[in-house]
Amino acid sequence: MRQPGAPRPGHRPTRLIVDLGAIETNARSIRREITAGARFMAVVKANAYGHGAVDSARAALRGGASDLGVATVAEASELRQAGIEAPILVLGSSDPTEAPIAAQLDVAIGVGDMVQAERLLASRSDSRQLHVHLKIDTGMRRFGVHPSEAVELAYRLASDSMIQLDGVYSHFAEADELTTVRMDEQLSEFQRVRAELEAAGFVPPMAHISNSAALLRNRSADLDMVRAGICLYGIAPSEHVKVLDGMKPALEWRATVQHIFEMTPGDRTGYGGTYVATGQERIGIVPIGYADGFPRALSNKGWVGFQGHRLPVRGRVSMDQCAVGIPDGVELSVGDEVTLIGDASSGAATANQLAAAIDTIGYEIVARISRRVPVEYIDS
Repeated sequence: MRQPGAPRPGHRPTRLIVDLGAIETNARSIRREITAGARFMAVVKANAYGHGAVDSARAALRGGASDLGVATVAEASELRQAGIEAPILVLGSSDPTEAPIAAQLDVAIGVGDMVQAERLLASRSDSRQLHVHLKIDTGMRRFGVHPSEAVELAYRLASDSMIQLDGVYSHFAEADELTTVRMDEQLSEFQRVRAELEAAGFVPPMAHISNSAALLRNRSADLDMVRAGICLYGIAPSEHVKVLDGMKPALEWRATVQHIFEMTPGDRTGYGGTYVATGQERIGIVPIGYADGFPRALSNKGWVGFQGHRLPVRGRVSMDQCAVGIPDGVELSVGDEVTLIGDASSGAATANQLAAAIDTIGYEIVARISRRVPVEYIDS
């Protein structure tokens, strides 16, 4: 084991174990799968979906990634401060006041509407060229310029010699659904707008739209670059789209049981007394809660694993701890480690299984893990 590039401070009886070797191997699988010559962006936004941005980025780059994607200029700054020199794109909408910082960091930003562009141009205050990618809204109806206004926006950006248009991109809204109908429609629209831009004299060196679900399905949307997010960490985008053979989850979450007590019939545990014992039952207290990223919605629904057994969450998950039931015959003691997210052999849930229990997605389960949870990095 080794220390992470940006250690999480303090010591607590809970830990994340992040396998950088798994991230590197997953990246190699993606690199082999996608079209030869296409660039490969590893998306490390939201602290690399809870896995640690700096170390995950380095592992992905070792595995064949060429570019990195983030959501904010601050996330890009963290990578640059760690000495990472790979091309970085801020995929989301950044405030124009951040443009000078992005230029100084040599980080590209996404531009998706005329108001943002005008404010961006007005905020230019230094002599560094700012690299931008033009974001087209092909159906997400979120951040991005309407296709009918794309050429006009491109002209406005080109009017400033300190703006360098490096790419044009979009984002699939439904690539992880059962069928690819909407994905195919968005791809077609993106290609149409791209052709309009080229006809108007704008030929950005890079066009990209593919996300995890799209790259796992087929090669139709690879274009000049693919963007691998959740699948880079070995988590499937949805029940309809599976990860590649050989890919595996990189994260395991464990915690040490701090207290065990007996409940008798009629006893209640936790805020609101939402769990009532119907018989004699042993309860273990695990020192993690919703402030650590273990969702309160898992109250009376989630479970942890121990030696192949499922220990159900009893009562409400509180801010810093939760209670789990200890089934008859399970030899659990204070000081033993249980697994909150991990391999099925431990009895634990995967991120997607916990998500399914509370009607959300695996992305949210891992991305919400708090930085107050200590992390250990291993390299398998």
